[in-house]
Amino acid sequence: SKAKKVKKTGTKRSKPLVYVQGAGPAPAWGKKGKGKGKGDSDQRGICFHWQQTGTCPYGATCRYRHGPIPSAAVQVKARQAAEPYVSSDSLEKLRLKPFRAPMIIVGIAAPKPHPKVPEIEQLLTAGIALQQMSSLAYARGYGAMWRTGDIAYSKEVSRGLGLSECESIVGFLYLGEIEGRLKTPSMTDPEDLLQSWP
Repeated sequence: SKAKKVKKTGTKRSKPLVYVQGAGPAPAWGKKGKGKGKGDSDQRGICFHWQQTGTCPYGATCRYRHGPIPSAAVQVKARQAAEPYVSSDSLEKLRLKPFRAPMIIVGIAAPKPHPKVPEIEQLLTAGIALQQMSSLAYARGYGAMWRTGDIAYSKEVSRGLGLSECESIVGFLYLGEIEGRLKTPSMTDPEDLLQSWP
């Protein structure tokens, strides 16, 4: 898979607010170099073993590129740490989840002390940013689904994705083309959600 990082806002750091992983087939990695040997014009694709598990039996001798550790491998490792006797079928199902969409955006909150903006408001802002991305995807004709689950709150997953101790995942946003008909959401009467204060 091909992964890239999108610039973060709100605090000075080298890590992103959003981690983007392409879960589909990987294109050639890198651009052609200029006359400095084969290693500088690396057009190899991502290693299949690395893409699926985050490891490779060939190590440094592999013919293909080893990119950032895939989120699938990170999630499997986290589940094994939390449930040592988890079944192989459950692990396989979990490993395939990140491949349900061609792209996953991981929203990351990185609150910092601020005299006027409490931590809860900074966390809410990260969630709003992810929701806006979802709305933009639909506006451009793509499908989007926000997921969390226990994996989103796993310290093992956070460490695997390179988060610091003060950072947290707010959600996984799955993006891709829409297949078939969209489900019709259940309608809610606004009156059921509003209340007049005395």
